[in-house]
Amino acid sequence: MASVGELKKSLGLVGTIAAIGAWIVATIWLGLTGIISAVKFLVRVRRSFATTLRCPRGHVVELYGTFRCPRCKAVREGRAFDHCGICGSRSTHLDCVRCGLAVKDPLQ
Repeated sequence: MASVGELKKSLGLVGTIAAIGAWIVATIWLGLTGIISAVKFLVRVRRSFATTLRCPRGHVVELYGTFRCPRCKAVREGRAFDHCGICGSRSTHLDCVRCGLAVKDPLQ
């Protein structure tokens, strides 16, 4: 028959092994989510410096030029999805000049 001291000692070992296993799983989980977040961030940074986008039909849509503010209708020059200098609003999409389909801001 096992004594109480031996029982505590054996459960302590199992508890330690379980804690180490949980720590390993948590570390792997946090590492993978960190890597996935970093990759998503790098893709978004690349898109934020792009000068063109493609519409759903594959036409090139320029991101720099003159654009009309959707709220106050002021014409401004610059990046398509920047804030308007007059009213401060921001476009959420552009229309393709060839086919008219909407092109969403890739950073939203």
